[in-house]
Amino acid sequence: MKKQRLFLLTVMLIAASFLSVYAQIRINGLVKDATTNEPAEFANVVLQTSDSTFVTGVSTNAKGRFQVEKVQAGNYRLIISAIGYISNVTELEGLSRTIDLGEVLLSPEAVALNEVTVTASNIQNQSDRKVIFPSEKQLKAATNGINLLSSMMLPRLLVNPVTNTLALSTQEELQLCINGVKVGQQEVMALQPQDVLRIEYIENPGLRYGNAGAVLNYITRRYDSGGAVSLNLLQSPHLMFGNYNVSARLNHKKSEFGVNYASNVRDLNSSWRENEEVFRFADGSEISRKEIGEPTRMAVNSHNLNLNYNVQPTEKTYFNATLRYAGNLNPHHDYTSTLLSSNLPDEKIQMADLSDSKSHSPSLDLYLMQTLKNKQTLILNIVGTYINQGNSRTYRERLADTNLTDVYTKVDGNKYSIIGEAIYEKEWKTGRLSAGMKHSQATSDNDYTGTMSYQTKMQQSNTYAYVQFTGNLGKLNYLAGVGVNRDWLKQEGQEGYETYSFRPRLTLNYAPVNNFYVRIGGQVENNAPSLSELSAVEQYIDSWQMQRGNPSLDPYQLYKVDFNSEYRFGKFAVSAWAAYMNMPKAIMPTITREDDLFIHTFENQKRMQKLWSSLTLSARLFHDIVNLSFTGGANHYLSEGNTYKHKYTSLYYRVSLFANYKQWSLMFNQYSAFNNFWGEQKKGGENGQELLVTYRHKSWNFGAGMLNPFSNELKVRSDNRNQYVSNTRTEFVNDSAQMFLLQVSWNFSFGRKHQSAGKRLNNTDNDSGVMSVGK
Repeated sequence: MKKQRLFLLTVMLIAASFLSVYAQIRINGLVKDATTNEPAEFANVVLQTSDSTFVTGVSTNAKGRFQVEKVQAGNYRLIISAIGYISNVTELEGLSRTIDLGEVLLSPEAVALNEVTVTASNIQNQSDRKVIFPSEKQLKAATNGINLLSSMMLPRLLVNPVTNTLALSTQEELQLCINGVKVGQQEVMALQPQDVLRIEYIENPGLRYGNAGAVLNYITRRYDSGGAVSLNLLQSPHLMFGNYNVSARLNHKKSEFGVNYASNVRDLNSSWRENEEVFRFADGSEISRKEIGEPTRMAVNSHNLNLNYNVQPTEKTYFNATLRYAGNLNPHHDYTSTLLSSNLPDEKIQMADLSDSKSHSPSLDLYLMQTLKNKQTLILNIVGTYINQGNSRTYRERLADTNLTDVYTKVDGNKYSIIGEAIYEKEWKTGRLSAGMKHSQATSDNDYTGTMSYQTKMQQSNTYAYVQFTGNLGKLNYLAGVGVNRDWLKQEGQEGYETYSFRPRLTLNYAPVNNFYVRIGGQVENNAPSLSELSAVEQYIDSWQMQRGNPSLDPYQLYKVDFNSEYRFGKFAVSAWAAYMNMPKAIMPTITREDDLFIHTFENQKRMQKLWSSLTLSARLFHDIVNLSFTGGANHYLSEGNTYKHKYTSLYYRVSLFANYKQWSLMFNQYSAFNNFWGEQKKGGENGQELLVTYRHKSWNFGAGMLNPFSNELKVRSDNRNQYVSNTRTEFVNDSAQMFLLQVSWNFSFGRKHQSAGKRLNNTDNDSGVMSVGK
């Protein structure tokens, strides 16, 4: 009997010990300002092990409260930080049950002494995204919302710290958002780093984001007093190459007024192309032609202006109105060459291919968000846009005093569109339901004059509705949803189309431990032909080639399966990504032959398949002074047309370095070409390097850098493998080689006191509908 009691007691002790280790523990608290006793909203709350290994992170809500969930028993350190405050550190030794820390006070940095601050960025992995809490060191080193990402080394994300641009290495669409609002890069550039609370890197976007490959969402503070001014200037001292951005915001009680202006200027005189073409005629003969390029001019000037007003009359209501203008002037995209043709072996033909374009696009965006009872939200958005597009092109081949070919094309296009969207969201403890509907209506009138004259009038509409649920089953998170898409188009004098398609989506994310996860997802996307592809228009390219639209094109669907996994161990991380895409009836360019004329057009081909992959290794070294990342990958393409079949494989790599010590920062990127294949065409990418060194002094930042410091020339090579017309083309922009750049940034704020709110939706129209003609 005593032995049985002893055995039972031993089992109970073991069970109790087991449960205490694996019990789900919560840490609760209320964070306040030590001097004003007001809640500290959106403060960073980070849980680390005793050896400073990141476990998880959250942020306080609008009332200063936080809750850290699913904590296992053990020894921890809880660090609470916010800009302008000294971090509060709480040692949690032998944590074995749920605790409430009560009020946690943060002291302003000017009066508190000898506290610990967080120096490494903290990343929290969720079912479809990474949530990054920028460290104090990262915020101080950055001058805007773009270069803030330089030290974070996020997989697939390409950050150019010299020109302040963002892109995905996979060449998919990258959506940028601020508090859920779809914005442009110039608006992200205008962000002051200290206003950024966290960044959501949505690697597997849901149905709401359309066909985006990834989404970057900046969560920022909202102020109810004071203002801020930002200035970012970049200029080459020896070339006309510059980026300029100025923004200002003023807050008064429940209203905010904002203005943002950005301009990019390029005027280069050392660009040219080399092109070798082979034409195969119906009688079996061939003619080969070779362009020997001469340095010519390329000039681009863009302007973007945003005027914004938003108001939050109550905590549950938010209204925003934004007036935007986007203007792009490209007065020179010129090529002059000596043309050698096999049918005229003893002659040198002088060729000129001169293009200029311009576009003007104002738009008005009205947005309303209403928070309802029981964690429900309703969002309404309407956007009206006008796009005026003008292009002209002169192509001439001249032998002595005789014009062999003289082609002139001028296009004037006008497009009017309106986009309306409504989204409903409901949250429970176990998940979130999201449902929405979006409708766009557009009309387009384009006049083509010159060598050939056409006029097109088109009407187009798209309606999209979806429902989606995100939840979890223990350590397995899931996202499941379905959308219905309707596309309609009518072109004057042509038959239109009306198609319906279903867009299901499923994502599973399994995270057995805090520093490792595996995510797999599948989805169906809908791709409609562009208005320019559908245009019933013919335009000469040269004496033997013509561009022709195809009004008979139909939308097609993309079936995609992707895999993503990451493992973090201490200061190192390994991330793997792969995606397979299958596109039956994909719209791809093709070249057909009609007598002695070669027609460039578009067709619904049999199938396009892509298999993309990448592996990223990153490390934080020397007390987080140096951040190093290496990405390598391989892409395989299988293109099956109605009359052809092509295979192509390319390899690529990228090395990124970010170092920060005291007031100095060093950023360097080196990368190989990312080549893409579509239809019968391989479009080449660039090999290059980017170098920037900066020095911070109070609110100023001074930098010096260079584009392609180790290259004497910059070239991009492409080719076409068509059976009738094959070519290999190389474009040179040698002005971009060893281009020296100077950078100045200034961030100033005054009288700022923040609250919470933010817009979570935005729509825009960028498709002008104008056909592009050129080699």
